[in-house]
Amino acid sequence: MKGHSNHHNIQESGEGIPSSTPQIPMDQDSVSLRLNHATYAIVYESNSRRNGSVVKYVLGPPSSSIDLEVQRQQEEHFTIGLKLLQNDIIALCIQAGVPVQMLWPAEAPLLNLNSLRLYVSGLLGQTHEV
Repeated sequence: MKGHSNHHNIQESGEGIPSSTPQIPMDQDSVSLRLNHATYAIVYESNSRRNGSVVKYVLGPPSSSIDLEVQRQQEEHFTIGLKLLQNDIIALCIQAGVPVQMLWPAEAPLLNLNSLRLYVSGLLGQTHEV
């Protein structure tokens, strides 16, 4: 394991490590902006049958500082977006050829993604134990 020990020697001596790593701003506004982007998702639903219109659903955590109407609308958008995601995962599994017997109800998207992974692994002749 000669290469392994050489790797540690380089790290300890500081050789090969760039001295000018990019600095990430840590001020309160920058951190708040990054957290905001990390906790929101935006789902676009396109319906080409109706003049190619696109509906935008902004999915984010509920906030107690907003009025009840806005909160209700956010919850409605979240529910619609979640249903769209669940349906997309089922459609992906079916298009990939996953047998229906391997699928879970649409409300279990992670289990369906795992079924897809197992099915594709089987097709490739590989068994991935996780």
